[in-house]
Amino acid sequence: MKRTAKRIMTTAMILMLMLVMVQAPVMAASQPQMEMILEYESRYDFEETTRRFEENVEKAGWSIVQVFDYKEILAERGFDIDNIRIYAVCSGQHSAAILELDDERMVSPLMPCTISIYEKSDGNTYIAQLNSGEVAQPFGGVIAETMTKVAQETHAMISDLILENPPASANPPASSAAAYQGHVEWFASQTGSDGIEAYANAIHAKENAGRGLDDPAAAMAFKMDFPHFFMEEAAMDMQMILEHQSRYDFDETVAQLKENVADAGWSVVGEFDYQEILGERGYDINNIKILAICSGQHSAAILELDDERMVSPLMPCRVAVYEKSDGKTYIAQLNSGEVAQPFGGVIADTMMEVALDTEAIVQDLIQQ
Repeated sequence: MKRTAKRIMTTAMILMLMLVMVQAPVMAASQPQMEMILEYESRYDFEETTRRFEENVEKAGWSIVQVFDYKEILAERGFDIDNIRIYAVCSGQHSAAILELDDERMVSPLMPCTISIYEKSDGNTYIAQLNSGEVAQPFGGVIAETMTKVAQETHAMISDLILENPPASANPPASSAAAYQGHVEWFASQTGSDGIEAYANAIHAKENAGRGLDDPAAAMAFKMDFPHFFMEEAAMDMQMILEHQSRYDFDETVAQLKENVADAGWSVVGEFDYQEILGERGYDINNIKILAICSGQHSAAILELDDERMVSPLMPCRVAVYEKSDGKTYIAQLNSGEVAQPFGGVIADTMMEVALDTEAIVQDLIQQ
């Protein structure tokens, strides 16, 4: 149970790091770089991109369960931003694979999958999605298998929309494999196995023992190209999804949560009843509702800016309420404050404010 929960927390933490790693050039040079949110320029204008994407979702056998038109949402709150639509898309099979299980349910604040289509001030249209396949490799079991399939299928939905030759500036430079290739080959010859994994293990062993690395530059280049070998340890100690037992039953928890959202000046912009959604697709699961909640001020702080718009697949904020097989009701939310500290600028400031607000929203619902 503890091992599973830690794995899930680690997964969520790495997903949250998508929000930061692509946007934080001030991050310490020693941190491995991960292209965790993928942003592509579309070959079409905004309306044609959204039309074709909607067709592709249907062809893939997925469902669009809601469209968040943030230009419209924020206009109602007094903010004027460029076009952006965030599509909440669902595969019954993949959702059920996670939500049928007690321990995996705590990742539900990351559901449903979201893909963003938006304009920037250059007049071009862009598509952003979570690169969930990148974070799947360190994890076994249902989470890894499901994330990998989701990554493949959601990318297929946008592949024919992507401009074939995006500007070079859209692609961060890759580190040079030449720096560490000799080390990888040596470990492969010595172990008779995968040199990449053996080299990663050797780096871990020296760092854990407090010994200096023989070739720090090569090790750093290797970490940048194979970050999934090194993210899990740092993440294991960070509780990036918060799960609490509720003091109320399921229906009362949902009702009280909605009241608290309104009292905080936030809005419920979406409600996903996954027992109903999956029931229509032939799956029988315990009660679970995921509320999509929005603060106009916090959303605008990110979406008014060109470079920060690519983190929009993590919007709106989602808080999950669900039952487990023990008959008790639980609340899960992203602990965005955990990843706020290392980063400056708008993203860090906004994430910290969101963390404080959402913590206050659920505080009086928690079983002490």
